[in-house]
Amino acid sequence: DFFPDVIHAHDWYGALIPNLLDRVYDSDSYSDIATTLTIHNLSAQGVFGFGALVLAGLQEWGLIQLGIPGLDNVVNFLGRGIHFADVVNTVSERYAKEIQTPEYGEGLDELLRRNTQKLHGILNGIDYEIFDPQRDPNITHHYSAEAPQNKALCRAALRAELGLEDVNRPVCAIVSRFYDVKGFDLIEQAMPELIQLGLQIVVIGTGDRRYEDMFRRWAGEAPRQVAVSVGFDAALAQRIYAGADMLWMPSRFEPGGLAQLIALRYGTIPVVRATGGLADTIRDYDPVAQSGNGFRFGPYDAWQFFAAVVRAAENFRHPTVWTWLVQHAMKEDVSWSRSAQKYVQLYVAAIASRRERRGLTTVVPSPAPVGE
Repeated sequence: DFFPDVIHAHDWYGALIPNLLDRVYDSDSYSDIATTLTIHNLSAQGVFGFGALVLAGLQEWGLIQLGIPGLDNVVNFLGRGIHFADVVNTVSERYAKEIQTPEYGEGLDELLRRNTQKLHGILNGIDYEIFDPQRDPNITHHYSAEAPQNKALCRAALRAELGLEDVNRPVCAIVSRFYDVKGFDLIEQAMPELIQLGLQIVVIGTGDRRYEDMFRRWAGEAPRQVAVSVGFDAALAQRIYAGADMLWMPSRFEPGGLAQLIALRYGTIPVVRATGGLADTIRDYDPVAQSGNGFRFGPYDAWQFFAAVVRAAENFRHPTVWTWLVQHAMKEDVSWSRSAQKYVQLYVAAIASRRERRGLTTVVPSPAPVGE
């Protein structure tokens, strides 16, 4: 029979596995299997009545009484996973810290603070074979960090495809689901002024009908300045990443985020709110220190977002500065390589924790580098 060293569960729908291993299979051949639980979004917790325990075969252990309001006398799958898993991680270091506060904790912050010693943050990566501006079959021209000139041709092709005016203004992209938590209430408030700046805005995504209608309205009123595609077309999204100058992500919270990583890969400069994975991956541009790979703002406020966009647009007016930013962004390592090594280390920590809890002292071997 095959017995894994670690079972890696994700979010609430896998979160009962650590519970089952710790309570149902704690005295047989499965008892040495360590568990890792990854939280992608804390707001989805899987809260049910006692009948869920019956269906899962956990009824004899009943409800967990942790003395935490909102967790006692209910079956919270994610809460149980956090309690029983050997290690827990989120998809960014910043988010791992944020969810231990009442603001971001979704009612589980006290439980997470109690388990802070086993809570880690590991950033996601992107697939460099799928997202590669040097070889992407979906884009009209190819380019690289060393030779980024063809990005301008991608921008011209995108404008022609979407019916935008060919002017020397930045193309600003939104590639997202349209929900308040993604910052669309801020975009809605700032949109008239953003239009007045003369920026060109390209939007692809779907979500709240209110925001779909908003973008359709703006595209109807300013068809040479605003283009919207409601739905999702992966090929068009990659042409947008290649042809846009900026990507807007003013999220209220963002556990990890992938769009900003894809944008960096394509030399499209992110304008983001400093939260979660956005704070971990995007560093504010500092012209004095010649550092940074994007533009950030802090307080969740429409005019803070607007000011960050204005800063980015002002720097776009200086080709030398903007080319440096594009090249610097494209040289960032946003691949899975480093993240994969951190996950290997996390698995080793999970195995060590499991053995310690079972009173075993065998040394866990250090992992070989990923790829060996």
